[in-house]
Amino acid sequence: MNRITKQRYLAATAFAGALFFSAGAANATTTDTLDISAGAGFSSNPRLRITNVQSSGFARISAYGNHTWKNERSSASIHGYIENTSYLKNYGSQRIFSLGADTTYTVSPTLSLYGNLDFYGDLNGQLSNRLIAVPSGPPVTDPNNPLPPVPAIPGVIGFSGHQYRLYGQVGASIRSSERSTISVTAGAQRSWFTANPDFDYNSYFGSLGYSLELSERTSIGPTVFVQYQDFTHGDSATIVNPVATVHTQLSESVVADAAVGILLLHQDRNGQTSNTVSPSFNGSICSQGTISRLCAHVAHDARSALNSGLITGGSKSSITTTAGVDYYRQLSEDATIQASLYATRYSASTSGINGQSLHTTYLSGVAGYDRKVGHRLYAGISGGVRNLFQSGPDPRADLNANIYLRYRFGDIQ
Repeated sequence: MNRITKQRYLAATAFAGALFFSAGAANATTTDTLDISAGAGFSSNPRLRITNVQSSGFARISAYGNHTWKNERSSASIHGYIENTSYLKNYGSQRIFSLGADTTYTVSPTLSLYGNLDFYGDLNGQLSNRLIAVPSGPPVTDPNNPLPPVPAIPGVIGFSGHQYRLYGQVGASIRSSERSTISVTAGAQRSWFTANPDFDYNSYFGSLGYSLELSERTSIGPTVFVQYQDFTHGDSATIVNPVATVHTQLSESVVADAAVGILLLHQDRNGQTSNTVSPSFNGSICSQGTISRLCAHVAHDARSALNSGLITGGSKSSITTTAGVDYYRQLSEDATIQASLYATRYSASTSGINGQSLHTTYLSGVAGYDRKVGHRLYAGISGGVRNLFQSGPDPRADLNANIYLRYRFGDIQ
């Protein structure tokens, strides 16, 4: 199977999976939204180049759609974003996209099933610097689907060209007693890159967890995450991450989650093996109001990281530290603001350069204002900044801004 055929096959698989996820919500109430946006803007370094850096104006058109089903026992949604940006000089036209589906199904009072499926195509990490959708109200996390969404954080080599990722996971929540719950998840991911197919890789992962309710607001328990990363040319990595978790509702509107554990990373590369032991942690705190939402999160793990190998000469799993803040607020019935800021640091040891460790840090921030100017017509402005700090010369920061008009089809809330 050649590369183009493989990509088409994976895209078809993602679409078929999305239809499968939605099948459980037949004969349910539905909600449909489709936003079409057109705008113009400016970017100082859209490809994060180190040399031959030239800024350019651009014209952009994008679409975001969401279709949901709900009934008494199940819910499902399919959502997607696609964007085409045509630069006035130097960079031509480029396209990025993000497609996804999720579902939950309550089999019985003691058993719930859930699943996520995501497929995205990115270019030089630009998808991470977008406010993909403008919701009518503060986004609310579905309490019936504990699987976290897949962030559009690029792998290191993803800054050198196109990156594609197909990601799916399923899970079950089993009520083992009045105060305890057992959770099981399993999934797989395929990542591939146009800059160098040698760095394509597969990832297979799963988890087993136990949670005990100490009170109506707080629960604790152990969880074990396991992942196997299969790189091109026979390299591989096995990751085992046992953690202790806590979930607590600090107030009616504030929820916090935390996990602390040990990260055990075993790698087979170029016929040699290596082992790394590192502390792991992740945490989040979210304040959910009627007109606003503020979430902060931090994580230190290796469950979804890939070292580019551009300097080390091969693929490796790397330890990643990520921190970010997301904010949404309704200023009035007709106006909203959003902002997202995060930093990601990739770290990997190598014997290729005097045994030194390689580090790459990516920063991304974006903010936007959106206002209703007609029955279905909205106007807005967004601005972003991106920068990459790496071993060797760093590219110049990308400063970008976009002014747009947005027309909403479907349901208006």
